[in-house]
Amino acid sequence: MVAAVASGLAAIAFFPALATHSSRAALPYLLLAAFGLSAQNPPLDAARLDIMPPALWGRAEGVRTFLRTAAQALAPLLFGATSDFVFGGGSGALRWTFLVMLLPLLASSLVLFRALSSYPRDVATAAAARPS
Repeated sequence: MVAAVASGLAAIAFFPALATHSSRAALPYLLLAAFGLSAQNPPLDAARLDIMPPALWGRAEGVRTFLRTAAQALAPLLFGATSDFVFGGGSGALRWTFLVMLLPLLASSLVLFRALSSYPRDVATAAAARPS
């Protein structure tokens, strides 16, 4: 629940920060969005360990780290390409790119809220898979 709320908070807090033309007015929203982005990591890490059988923790963490590193390496390239080729470049294009990139962040919040319904079952399944 904490990760889902934090992700939604981050997505929602970025909108007024991008709508204003004053950095002083945007600062509180950016701080709130940064808090939302960072507050979701520890609960997601804990949940990942809850639903993964212990024998697969190392392999799962290796795959997750590989995919996350690849995504983080491609992110600046995709962001710049979206700004230049989709919105034509410039500061206005950068603002629109930020707004478009908030959609996946908002979608991740919705996915996390939807995953709350299956979380207890997933934890029980992982617990049943543990050797006694």
